[in-house]
Amino acid sequence: MAELFQKERTVITRHINNVFKEGELEREVVCAKFAHTTQHGALKGKQQIKETILYNLDVIISVGYRVHSKRGTAFRIWARKIIKEYLVKGYAINDRIRKDQIAELRQLVKVAGRAINNQEVLETVESQDLLNVVVDYTYALDTLDNYDYERLTKQLLLL
Repeated sequence: MAELFQKERTVITRHINNVFKEGELEREVVCAKFAHTTQHGALKGKQQIKETILYNLDVIISVGYRVHSKRGTAFRIWARKIIKEYLVKGYAINDRIRKDQIAELRQLVKVAGRAINNQEVLETVESQDLLNVVVDYTYALDTLDNYDYERLTKQLLLL
């Protein structure tokens, strides 16, 4: 964290201790202690145990909101943007999964449309109505996608 926020280790430690002292987080929940055995530097053939404390993401976020540095400010700007996006949209989207799902859905609609078009008895009212539903659904799906990504124009709305 000292490297991340470009502050001395003692400053980060002070912020971490304040997080626990103020009751913002519980030490037992967000920390894990690991012991490493190493060769003793002064005594040949002897080993020493070095204890390392690892913190979870909650601690990093809490320190990021306390530390005063350019990196701390950049972190807070980034975090505010993400939080605001979640609050405004009300949900989070994994773009890769969303694109895959939309592509699969479009493919399914195209296949259904071709199947309806290729029916021998396309002259029935039911068949034509089903084809119209598929075409309208495809248009609605594209319109919603354009709206979500702010690509919706007046020209698209008039179609």
